Amino acid sequence: MPQAETIIPSAYRLWFSTLEPLMGISGFYFNHINPTYLLRTLNPSYNVLLPMAPETRLLLDTTTGLYAQNLFLQLILRAPDPMMWVSGRSGRGVCWSWTPS
Repeated sequence: MPQAETIIPSAYRLWFSTLEPLMGISGFYFNHINPTYLLRTLNPSYNVLLPMAPETRLLLDTTTGLYAQNLFLQLILRAPDPMMWVSGRSGRGVCWSWTPS
């Protein structure tokens, strides 16, 4: 049975192809390369001269790994034209699935 062509709205196409990877790159940069700017922005009383607490470094490294993983998935493993918003009915409602074209 032939599938109907699904039209992806331009707002989704702009968000997932441009803005979301840019946010991932900026998150990777501020968590891994320039964490003092991030910590000073979140906490104005942060003292740069004191060493960073180990739990803060662990949290920043963990979120850096998350951003790097998401960037890899978004930029490297992207299908040419993924049908991202294909909905299929299940017993409990709408379930969203990713289907490559």
